[in-house]
Amino acid sequence: MLNVRDVWYDASTLYTDADVVYYMQMTKPIGNDYYDHYTILIDLTQPEETLFGAINATGRNEIRSVEKNPAYSYTMHYDSLQLNTVNEFIKAYNDFSLSKKLPLADTARIMAYFENGLLAIAQVLNANKVPVAQHLYRVNGDRVLLISSISTIYLQTDNKIKQEIGAANRFCHWKDMVYFKEQGIRLYDWGGWYNGKEDEALLGINKFKEKFGGTITPNYNSIVYVSLKGKLFRLLKRLKNSV
Repeated sequence: MLNVRDVWYDASTLYTDADVVYYMQMTKPIGNDYYDHYTILIDLTQPEETLFGAINATGRNEIRSVEKNPAYSYTMHYDSLQLNTVNEFIKAYNDFSLSKKLPLADTARIMAYFENGLLAIAQVLNANKVPVAQHLYRVNGDRVLLISSISTIYLQTDNKIKQEIGAANRFCHWKDMVYFKEQGIRLYDWGGWYNGKEDEALLGINKFKEKFGGTITPNYNSIVYVSLKGKLFRLLKRLKNSV
């Protein structure tokens, strides 16, 4: 019912061609509603050996172990990304989310990114060519943003297999960085860093990301309600949140 525009990374233009405009990961807040959104940025212009050396020792060993294991293979879907791969990722993500009682994939945004050539999906496949780790990215200019990361660890009961898939996921992140570096992308954006102390699960995710190096960076996500319909949407959100 709403015409929505996403604007990323300090655009100089204030858009008025949508009911609601989301200004994502800006260095300064703008608009009617905003909240801070910390992230970790990795400078991909560094030499590959420097990037690899910034990963902690355990992570480097796990990456090497998967690289040497013929049971696993890596692939990146970007220039040749197909709709069926996007749909398969969304299904896998939603299966994972339902098992964890988390929100489902934002299919409308994902499809909009796909239709505009902004989407990439990385996968590590097992010997049966089944994805065990998958990463969804928004590729924009000189910055790539991790939207979602999923693996099949939650389906496993064998601790050895869990460890292998965890290592495959780290290997996937590393291969992603190398791929995007080769494409001339300047920044690898981890998509978020929890700036709090209470949520143990998010603190655990912080630790995982921090083990790859990079710089913790404050950003802001802002929302501008442009039209009458957009302002009504804001009012309805406030009413819902007050119940």
